[in-house]
Amino acid sequence: VEMCRVGYVLQAISAWFHAGMSERAVAAIQALLEFAVFAPPFPPTLGSHQAQVREFRAFWDSKAPRIGEVGAVGWNLWVAQEEQRAMAPVSPMSESGKVRSLVLPVTWWLSRCRCDWFHAATSL
Repeated sequence: VEMCRVGYVLQAISAWFHAGMSERAVAAIQALLEFAVFAPPFPPTLGSHQAQVREFRAFWDSKAPRIGEVGAVGWNLWVAQEEQRAMAPVSPMSESGKVRSLVLPVTWWLSRCRCDWFHAATSL
């Protein structure tokens, strides 16, 4: 059964190439490799196939470099980098020393304190 599925996918990719839709064919190969080889580990609560597809769409729609492109790191590392970016505090001060906004300083201060409720709310 699995080999039949692989055969159908390869036939579709071949048909796209022969029809002049090489970008679609390459994108299909990239998506298959990213999803099958570079998928991040999912906790049991997010382990459903639908949740994985939803998370993969976020990666794919981000236009991040994909496997075979310059700068590609893979879906797994992209997710880790996005989590690090989300956790990194943003300074409320601009390079000129002026406050960027009125809301950001509070968010920045709360991100530096040990407020469990704030970290729980921002990690959702």
